Amino acid sequence: NLRLSDNRTLAAAANAGQTALAFAYILDASTFGDKAPFMSISKAAFLVSAIEAFREHLAHTYGASLILRVAGTHSDAATSVAQLCTELGTQTVYAQAQEQGGSDALSIVLGEHGIVLHTVQDDALCELSVPSEQLPSSFFQFRESPERFAKFLHPRARLRALNLLDVGAIDSLKTVPSLFELGYSNAAHRLAPFRSESLTGGELAAERELRRLEQRSIAESRTFCACELSLWLECGCISARQLFARARASHRKLRHELLWNEFWRLRDQVPRLQPTRAVALARSC
Repeated sequence: NLRLSDNRTLAAAANAGQTALAFAYILDASTFGDKAPFMSISKAAFLVSAIEAFREHLAHTYGASLILRVAGTHSDAATSVAQLCTELGTQTVYAQAQEQGGSDALSIVLGEHGIVLHTVQDDALCELSVPSEQLPSSFFQFRESPERFAKFLHPRARLRALNLLDVGAIDSLKTVPSLFELGYSNAAHRLAPFRSESLTGGELAAERELRRLEQRSIAESRTFCACELSLWLECGCISARQLFARARASHRKLRHELLWNEFWRLRDQVPRLQPTRAVALARSC
């Protein structure tokens, strides 16, 4: 996640007793470009901005460097992480947990090199306080009294200091690749219709946008939606925990949206029933 405050992955690494930390971001080039199905040019522009802002914020706050590399494919990205660990002499990697087993490839590659991977569920708004089987199947039941089923997590302040690894001799890109280098054509013309602030990523930009929405909400006596901060949330420039904590009682729609997303994340932890009917049919054939 591209933020320093309320970053549970960073906190887990800092509090694990490791001798020193290094920061790295590996860009998977296969997810970018005009033919990329899930990375529009506006989203790519935002992510590039967010990475650059995180790099500057990291240097200004801790005097730390962000090692930046580009990999050709998803599997190459996992290999690149393992190679970087070898160069740094590190034995442990902390990363944000990915949905649908997205961390499996990285875990396998790192395991082959004797490197331990710790994944942290950094996007969680709450943790189940009851067995997952007791979570209601209806969101409306959950919404009525979420505290019956889950413990809400409070946002954490930014860490005051970090023990950093010297990465001065490690190869790293000096700047984030441009949109042209990432495979997008005619970027300036295609981005012209977008408000410049809407394409500015980073933790500080997320805070500015949140304040703007809060001021607009007061002036117009209406709430705002989580979707208005969707890119900042998706890129980890701000956490759902931070947004939920800032949402006053009057922001019922915003709290509803955040609870809706969290409910379905928690539902994914409920064990699925085995397909006994399908097995029986297979046997009868």
